[in-house]
Amino acid sequence: MVQKPEANGFVDAVGEGDELLQGLVAALESTPGVRWSFPVTLFVGGTIVSGYAIRFRDYLQGVADQFKAGTADDEEGEALLAVFDQVFRNASEEAGQPDSEPSEAPAFIHLEKARVFTGQPLEGAGVMWRARLDAVDGFCFGIMEAQRS
Repeated sequence: MVQKPEANGFVDAVGEGDELLQGLVAALESTPGVRWSFPVTLFVGGTIVSGYAIRFRDYLQGVADQFKAGTADDEEGEALLAVFDQVFRNASEEAGQPDSEPSEAPAFIHLEKARVFTGQPLEGAGVMWRARLDAVDGFCFGIMEAQRS
């Protein structure tokens, strides 16, 4: 559980999951105007996911960018893109309000360039990935790489 800091110490613990991981995610979320990440490998229900932990706001921007890149250049694609663009813009604005002290412990971790390992990693450059922090069974710092034969 993560404890929310106060000027004179700590208040009651909140949330579920690993305290260290929640604290790192909270630190990511409380850095206004600074885009930073850290390499992490998560163990979630028997699956291994490796990538770079990022802020929710950066996750939303990454998903929006991926969506834009994959949208067809026809009228239907443009209309759908406009709807998703508004959804992501609204969520991103909410994620940035306020950018200082979060009122609650973070509930989710967001990764970019995430690779899922199920014996061998799934092919590709990596994806934007989101999971509940209380679903993470364990983690280690660093990126897992597939062994090349």
